Order: sequence, then structure tokens, then C-alpha cells
Amino acid sequence: MADETAGGPSSRPSSGAGAGGARAAGFIGAGLGVLYCVWTAMLRAEGCRELPEGLCTVGTWSDCREALCGSYGEVFGIPIGVVAAAWFAFAGALHWPATRRQLGEPWIVAVVSLAGLGAVALLAGIEVFSFRRVCAVCLIVKALVVQVAVASLIRARGHAWGWYRPASLSLAVVALGFGTGSTLRTPERRCHDDATRALVDDGWRDGDTASAESLRAAPGARALLFYETTCLHCCRFVNSVLEAPEVRAGLARVERVRVRASSNAVLAREYLVRGVPCLVLIDSRGRTLRFHGGELSPERLTEIAGRLE
Repeated sequence: MADETAGGPSSRPSSGAGAGGARAAGFIGAGLGVLYCVWTAMLRAEGCRELPEGLCTVGTWSDCREALCGSYGEVFGIPIGVVAAAWFAFAGALHWPATRRQLGEPWIVAVVSLAGLGAVALLAGIEVFSFRRVCAVCLIVKALVVQVAVASLIRARGHAWGWYRPASLSLAVVALGFGTGSTLRTPERRCHDDATRALVDDGWRDGDTASAESLRAAPGARALLFYETTCLHCCRFVNSVLEAPEVRAGLARVERVRVRASSNAVLAREYLVRGVPCLVLIDSRGRTLRFHGGELSPERLTEIAGRLE
């Protein structure tokens, strides 16, 4: 009877090669996670000036600048990299023998692991449905969280737990987190949605497939707005400058075209666009004025628009 209580199959935690591999995976993942998250927190503290563009932006589906530098990148004012680093440190400590004897209760390990999986699913839902872009840098952190969480659950699993309970709880938490994230709209997403709706309502036609020849052949003055749907400065420029009543009235008599620079790179190069937002004003004689977002106020743009012929 004593043998069953002390080390019987009903209470003995998993051991052997599987547990050893899980411990190594947990340690390595937690260590890499702490280092990586501290690095991302430092990038945010420095204004994200040193973000690796090749890793951050991959085609049109990946853009991590907004994720790391916007409101999404912090929790109650604390950089999300710091929060994640703390989670990695605590989850990794659960694999250390001395700490495991104090905090290694299965329910503690389960709560920590499920919290990590739920957070990953929540943030993934926000990226897919709110940002509509995937954060490539964040994907590495998410993969490390899953690695450490699964390793922790494997080590905590006793025969009494079986596989059904941790697996079913993990799936439920992931589904709940992803579903919740899909319903949230970050302030940046609200800014982008409001700006896009305003441009469409004000008659800015889509120029993603327009050519320089067709624009030059069009009669009268024209206004070209080069922007990106993931650029926070772009939506602020639209909402604060282009949506000013006097600016709307001044540009009402010219043809207005909105162009996503990444979708029409040829046109962006044609007009020497170096960054977004960029407003290009062309008069009826073909003369061009080029302004970037921070260079224009509603008053100045109204004055310039009044001189367009």
C-alpha cells in the first residue's frame, strides 16, 4: 500500500527520456525567450529605430513595426516584451529542480502554461483580424511560448492526469484567446479604418493599379496620396489634415487619388516617394509639388490647394 502511495502509477510524474527532453526544451526555450523579449523591449524603448527591416517586413503579409511600437506593444503601460520575459523566466524556473520542489505543483504549472498559450492565441487573433498583418518578430516569441508551455505540461503530467485533461484545456484556452482577439480593435486599427472610410467617402479613388501615363493624360489638377493601411502616421495625417473642413473644400475641385505605395511601387518611384504619407499635388500644367506628412498643416495645404490650376 505504501508503495502505491509513494511511487505508484497513479501519482508518479512522467520520467525518463520524455521528461528529460521536455526539461531541456523548457530550459532552452525559456532562456531564448528571455533574451529575445528583452531585445524587443529595448527596440521599443529606442523608438524601434533599429528594427531589422528584412525580418520585420516580408511582402505584404508581415509588418511588425506597428505591433512592437504601437499600443499593441504594451500592457497597462508596460512593454509587452518585459511581460513576456517575466513569463519565460517564471516558466523556466519551474524546470529547475530546487524551484520545482516549491512551485512544481501540477496546477501551478498548468495555470502558467495555459496563461502563456492563451496570451499567444489572443495576440494572434488581434494580429490577424485587427492588424491584418502578421508580426514576423512576434512569431518567434509565440513559437518559444508554445515550446515552453508544452514542455511544462509534459513534465507536470502524471499518470493520473493522462493526456486528455491538459490537451482539452489547452485547446479550449487557445480557442477562447483567439476568438477574443478576433473581436478586439486596437486604437491603430480604428485610426486606419476611420481614415480609409473618410478617403472613400470624400471621393479619393483607388490608384493601386494606376499608371503615371494615365495620370498625366488626365485633364486638370490632381492630388495623389501615397499611404499604407498599416502606417499610423498616414491615418493620423488623413484624419487631422485631409479631413479638416477647409482642406476638403480646397481639394474638392481637383481629382484625388489614393495609392498604397507597396501596391504600386512603380508609381511611387515615378513621383520620387521616399516615405509615407506623401501628398503629391500636380497642377494642370504638370508641375509637381511633393510633401510628406509632417510638412503640412491644414492651413498650409488649404493655401496651396487654392493656387492649383
